[in-house]
Amino acid sequence: MEVPGGCHRRCLALVLLLASCIGCAATPRRNIPRRQDRLGPPLDILLDSLNCTAFSVQWKMPKQHTSTITGYTVFYSEVEGDKAVKQLSHDVPLSLDMISMDVVIGDLKPGTPHRVSVGAYGWAGKGRPSMPREVTTLSQDKCMPPAPPYQPQIVVVSDSEVALSWKPGVSEGSSPIQYYMVEFIRQVY
Repeated sequence: MEVPGGCHRRCLALVLLLASCIGCAATPRRNIPRRQDRLGPPLDILLDSLNCTAFSVQWKMPKQHTSTITGYTVFYSEVEGDKAVKQLSHDVPLSLDMISMDVVIGDLKPGTPHRVSVGAYGWAGKGRPSMPREVTTLSQDKCMPPAPPYQPQIVVVSDSEVALSWKPGVSEGSSPIQYYMVEFIRQVY
């Protein structure tokens, strides 16, 4: 049947397309996992250099399938040039008393860049890891210890008490002093 304007070819193509779609529907569907069935990547990854040898990683749960998550894996590797070298990982099992999702990765080299991502795992398997982010441990010169306090003075208050005072050292080092430790030796006569 010839239709004015060349519609015959378009109609035939439409019929063939419908026939091929009907054939697809009749084909048995294999049990292929759908993309939305996988655990999504953790969200809002925050990295922070803590000192010369450690950094912290914080994250939030993925949006989907959070009830099946049993833990997380933090993947990290040193970066030399633009290449990641020897990927390491640290598992963080989920526990009921977990207030926040964070971990400290330590025992690293000073002043070294690292590429970091986080992935969830659970009953359904491993989820997609987050997009890699980079963090650098502080350089050695930023991790200097504070100078010792000077001009200590001891005043005897009683038979069992003394008062101790001192002046702070000339340098706090690379980070603020949080506390002082006082040690003493008791001499028995």
